[in-house]
Amino acid sequence: MKLRNNTAAFGWAVSVAFLLGCTLFSYILVRDGSSHIQIYPPQIPQSYPPWFMPLVLSVFWVAGIAIAMHVAKTPCTSVEVRPDKSVVVVQRFPFNTSVRHVEPSELSPLQVFESTDSEGDPDFEVHLTTPDGFTVCIVEGHDRQRCESVCLDFDEAIGRRAGMVSRE
Repeated sequence: MKLRNNTAAFGWAVSVAFLLGCTLFSYILVRDGSSHIQIYPPQIPQSYPPWFMPLVLSVFWVAGIAIAMHVAKTPCTSVEVRPDKSVVVVQRFPFNTSVRHVEPSELSPLQVFESTDSEGDPDFEVHLTTPDGFTVCIVEGHDRQRCESVCLDFDEAIGRRAGMVSRE
């Protein structure tokens, strides 16, 4: 059994695309210079001061780098139950990977956490927790039944007969 949670990859891709956009606009600013950038609408014969566009671009760079650093702290996770019932948890970050080998007897029962998203819809996450306090979200989404079935399938795969624990 192998479970994957690659939700973080979307955030990584968006932050890379944003930083590439900043790079492109920086190139354009260096190539064309920052003087004589006309104020919109074109009927106004004035220009922005030469320091204005570099300032605006630097604000975008600072915000983009800060967001990229924040998003890079969220891993893509995969949990694999091997034939011998051992569990391997792999967390992939943009620049490193963490692998943990866990015995099924060391695992707490999976928990389904319910919350609401920004639009008020229910959102569910299944968390796997080890005795040392390491917690990883292995499944997330808006479908409670899917999360509950993942808990039951995981418990069956590791040979545990107890059901899942729901926590709201």
